[in-house]
Amino acid sequence: MSDEINTFLDKVLNLKDNHDEAINLNFPDDPMSEPSEWRNSIKKVISEDIQFGVDMRSTKVLMCAINSQMNEIEFSKLINDNNLEDKFTYALICDFEESERKNLQNSIIKNKGIFKSEVNITNDPEDNVLHCVFADPVSCFKYIKSYYIDKTKNL
Repeated sequence: MSDEINTFLDKVLNLKDNHDEAINLNFPDDPMSEPSEWRNSIKKVISEDIQFGVDMRSTKVLMCAINSQMNEIEFSKLINDNNLEDKFTYALICDFEESERKNLQNSIIKNKGIFKSEVNITNDPEDNVLHCVFADPVSCFKYIKSYYIDKTKNL
């Protein structure tokens, strides 16, 4: 599975670089839309065709679920009902301090994920990015939820 998950991450990064519009397809026009608008996007996202050789449905459902404030039980049911439970799922972690990177990376690995990091030498946390892929959408959901819960606790 190691080669497959790494290949998926490479394909996602290529898609982001060359076809960003495919990632945003069927999302609300405004990223700050109400949770209900994100929730309404889920049916369209699930029925999408694979774009440029990358199945982004679980990733996009994850994004809709997070932005619609969906809980883990509801998310798991949605994933299972739509046969997405075994799909690699991409997530982006950004705006973190360089000093946090090692802990983030260890946590990603602990949660069945892989990553590629981009840490900027300007010491500006807004330039720091971790591209992650998890073996399944529920593991990814749990990681993202716990990351943002921890982040808000430390604000």
